[in-house]
Amino acid sequence: MEFKIEEPDKKIRQEIKANWDRVAKPLDGLGEFEGLLARIGAILGSPEIDIAKKAVIVMCADNGVVAEGISQSGQEITAAVTENLGKRNTSVCKMAQTVGAEVFPVDIGVNTDRIFPGVISRKVKKVQMIFC
Repeated sequence: MEFKIEEPDKKIRQEIKANWDRVAKPLDGLGEFEGLLARIGAILGSPEIDIAKKAVIVMCADNGVVAEGISQSGQEITAAVTENLGKRNTSVCKMAQTVGAEVFPVDIGVNTDRIFPGVISRKVKKVQMIFC
């Protein structure tokens, strides 16, 4: 899966903002909502905004707190949760399902060589980092 991120279209952002300014309400009367919609339109490259599709991206990785002895659970739990995310059998998957959101689990650094079916593999590194 390849992702290409385009720069948001400033012209479309201005067009959407101008459309909201023509609505009978105080200028910026909807607060952050107007700016958010303008940003979404600029990102999508269209003044016609459809936000019906929803998604949750879950980044899975280990860190150095296990090695430091301050974690409540070991790295095997990270692997188990990642595996269950791939099977869509976690609380976040069940909650997302209730609102029609798709879940995209991504392995960015689980400390194992295992391949997790249903999980996007974008491992940056699996070597744990020490924080302190």
